[in-house]
Amino acid sequence: MAATVSTRITRLQAISPRQVATNLQADLTIGDFRLGADYMRDAANSFGLASTVTAGDDVRFWAGATFANRGTAPARIYESGNFSFGTGTKTLVWDGSDLSLGGASLVAGTAASTVVSNAAAGAAEAGALAAAAAKLAKAGGDILTGIIDVQQTTNYNAAIRTGDIAWNTTTGAITGGSGVAMTRLGLIGAAAGVTKFSINATTGAALFGGELSAPSGSIGGFNLGADYLRDAANSFGMAATVTGGDDVRFWAGDTFANRATAPFRLTESGALTAASITTAATTATWAGVSGSGKPADNADVTAANTAAGIASQGALATKNTTATADINTDAATELGSAYTDGLINIDGGNTSVQSITVTTHGYPVVILGDYSVNEVGGNAGTAQLQIYRDSFGTLSGAQVGVPTTASVYSLSKTVADSPAAGTYTYRIYATTPNAGSSPFYSQAHFRSLIVWEKKR
Repeated sequence: MAATVSTRITRLQAISPRQVATNLQADLTIGDFRLGADYMRDAANSFGLASTVTAGDDVRFWAGATFANRGTAPARIYESGNFSFGTGTKTLVWDGSDLSLGGASLVAGTAASTVVSNAAAGAAEAGALAAAAAKLAKAGGDILTGIIDVQQTTNYNAAIRTGDIAWNTTTGAITGGSGVAMTRLGLIGAAAGVTKFSINATTGAALFGGELSAPSGSIGGFNLGADYLRDAANSFGMAATVTGGDDVRFWAGDTFANRATAPFRLTESGALTAASITTAATTATWAGVSGSGKPADNADVTAANTAAGIASQGALATKNTTATADINTDAATELGSAYTDGLINIDGGNTSVQSITVTTHGYPVVILGDYSVNEVGGNAGTAQLQIYRDSFGTLSGAQVGVPTTASVYSLSKTVADSPAAGTYTYRIYATTPNAGSSPFYSQAHFRSLIVWEKKR
């Protein structure tokens, strides 16, 4: 238990000498100092005297650390007289035989060693600086005119470096940092420990991790220009020229300047020009081409001959025109069709039972219409079918007799029309003798309408 000096003195009057000795071995505070069993230190525990006895060279005075850490304190004096003051490269140490500063020996060996005087050290420093300046041959404008000689032949310790780039001194491989280093291995640039460029001094190999830009130069047997890469003879290459037209991107057989008329050229749109194409043994092989409609191997597909190997060949296989004369007579294209199976009542006069809208192209049109009439009782008479075009009226019709008994009859009609090019609606109109009369009535079903346009 700690106590002040006055308190301790008062108590000494009532205790025995043995008790006094025992109490003084405990902690005692005297002003700003603390007295322990084997130390006397300041209240902040940052410096003091130690009486600890071990088998080694014990610290007797320390500063800059706690009592417990006195063995590594910035300032410490050992019982042998050895000492250590400072930290890092500014640590002054005497170990009984060597006086060193920052690990560098100042006085080594015996007592006969000589410490260089300040004057001598200053003179040596001035001489070293003068020698360095002469070696660098530095001119007045801080321009290096001489040679910096970093001699290293066994490893990669020596280098000229910028930044904090680091490398393995045995292999020369980059291990971290960013910057540029010139070692015995060559020139190396790195960012965050990753090599970005290098030139190997032994092999000449170069590595560039970014974009390499050059307005001109040579690469092997090729010449690089501002807008081309071509062979040394200027007979083929690639062009990057940009104009308002379909520029030539690859050419062969002429100079870069004449690439637009070279025997072989390919433009940026994919247009290919070749003076001739020769296949091995005069055989064109299509076996490796997938899909239908391909010619047979070595098939004659010239404009002057019929290509017998072309699948589904027609009359136009060897023609390069599609004039009217090339089309078969009465050839037609279906424009549209409509079919309805369900029944529809035929009410009064004419009833529209089917229709279709088509777009014509100015050629003749053929229309086929039909339906079946279902008479349920009623009077004998005539059922009719009429084909009608909007904006024109009835084109033609057909009729069939219907008896008084319930029956089913079919009507059909084909008619031609010659409308101008345009969009039209064609219809089937139906009439029967019992249209609209109850309990007798008529119905139409199986209603069909087809429109074709002739091509010739």
